[in-house]
Amino acid sequence: MRSLRVVLLLSMALCLPPVAAAESARAEAAGVDSRRMQERLDRLEAQLQNQGLLGLLTRLEENKSDIARLRGALEEFSHQLKLAEQRQKDYYQDIDQRLKALDARQGTLAGQLSKSAEGLNLQAAGALKGAAKPAVPAVLAPVTSAAAGAPTPTPTPVGVEGMALYEKGSAIFKRGKYPEAVAAFEHYVKDYPDSDLTANALYWLGLSYLAMEDFKQAAEVQQRLIKSFPKHDKRADAMLSLARVQARLKQNAAARETLDQLIAQYPKSKAAGTGRKLRAILD
Repeated sequence: MRSLRVVLLLSMALCLPPVAAAESARAEAAGVDSRRMQERLDRLEAQLQNQGLLGLLTRLEENKSDIARLRGALEEFSHQLKLAEQRQKDYYQDIDQRLKALDARQGTLAGQLSKSAEGLNLQAAGALKGAAKPAVPAVLAPVTSAAAGAPTPTPTPVGVEGMALYEKGSAIFKRGKYPEAVAAFEHYVKDYPDSDLTANALYWLGLSYLAMEDFKQAAEVQQRLIKSFPKHDKRADAMLSLARVQARLKQNAAARETLDQLIAQYPKSKAAGTGRKLRAILD
């Protein structure tokens, strides 16, 4: 009996190593499968990450292309804007040069007219000195023109002192001393607001302001002449001067309107002829 138990124990001992080896092999195989699975998962994650990065890179390149196109469009727009600004600048410079040329031509003609009128006015002043009553000078008297029906102030004769003050302003203007001419003509207009030379004094006062490039005052003075002396022969010249001032102020629409009124009301005047040329420039 004891011998049988020993035999059984030896048999069991001999059978145990193969079973343990089988269990160890199965565990090792499971570990290999687990590692393989982990490697596959790692590869899948790497692929997904690469695809995400590739998509981001693709979108980044697309955004760069869009930015480049927008930058090119912006540069083209800026170039076109600069060209438009330069064309506008050249346009206004051309208008300004033409206006200055017209102003210089008018100043020359005005000087000649003032010089020829000075002699006649001196003759009239001499006649006033010798006469019992002051006579009305024949030169620069108001002439009936457009704006029929508008009230016209009754002119009063100019005495010796008034004539001297007007001639002083004219002489100063011809010498190009425009601030002094402004003072002289302002004095005349204040002391003789309704004389037969007031409209002329206003006209030369406006030209003096224009020569000083005080465009606001020049416009106000010429508008005063146009409104206060609707039938005076200087009214057409005042309208032309006003249009020039408006053009110098870049008020082209107002200048065109003034010129249209000038041409309509005084179609045969020299001022209208010059006004047509200026109107063509402003179109």
